Amino acid sequence: RAKQTDGLLAPSPCPVSTGNAFTAYAAIETIGLARTRGRREQPIGLLGPPGPVANGILRGLMARGESVDVVSSAPPKPLRRLVEKLNAGTHGVAEFVEDVSVVTGRDRILVTASSTGARIRLSSLPPDSVVIDVAAPVDVIIDDHRDDVLLLDGEYVRLPSPLRGGLWRSVYGLVTGQSRHIFACFAEPMLLALAENTTLLSVGREVPLHRIRALGNLASEHGFY
Repeated sequence: RAKQTDGLLAPSPCPVSTGNAFTAYAAIETIGLARTRGRREQPIGLLGPPGPVANGILRGLMARGESVDVVSSAPPKPLRRLVEKLNAGTHGVAEFVEDVSVVTGRDRILVTASSTGARIRLSSLPPDSVVIDVAAPVDVIIDDHRDDVLLLDGEYVRLPSPLRGGLWRSVYGLVTGQSRHIFACFAEPMLLALAENTTLLSVGREVPLHRIRALGNLASEHGFY
C-alpha cells in the first residue's frame, strides 16, 4: 500500500510482490546443486525461521524429503506448530538444534536466511564448512580470509540472456560483479509480468509451497535458472 499525504494508507497503483517466494525457490535449487557437488548427506542446517523466506525454504526442503536441523534455541509456538505439521505431512524430518556450531563443518551444509542479517562471523566457522547465505543483509560477516570455507550466495538467479542497459547496467555490474545474474526478489516480478499473472504475488509473511512451485515452473518456462 502507498501512504497518502494525510497519513492514511491507499491501495498501491500497481501490483506489488515481496519476492519472498522466488527467493525461497532459488535457495532450494541452490541447496540441491550443492548436494550434487559433494558428499554432504547430513541434515541441512537452517538458520532463519520463523522468517518468511526461511519458512518457505523449510516447506520446500521437507516436501522434497530432506532432513533439516532448524537452528533455534527457543522456538516460538507458531514455528513449533509448523515443524510438527511438516513432520506429519511430508516425507522430510525437521528437528530443532540450539546453536549454529551443531550444523557447520565437515559433511554439513548451513543455509542462513534470517530477516536481520549479521548473525555469523566467518572467522567463527569451522574448517570445511559450506554456507549458503540467502539473507539480505547477509548473515555471514566477512571478518577474515578463509580458504577452507565455501560461502555461496543463495538468492542469485541467472537470466535468460545477459543484462543490457546504460548507466544502471554499468553501476549494477560494478557493484555486484554480475552480468547475467540478479537477486531472485528482483526476478519474481519479472516472471509475473511475463506470465501476466498477479495471482502469485508474494504479499505478507506466508510463503506457501504451491506459490514456490508455480514460480519455479514459470522460471523454467521462461529460461531463468
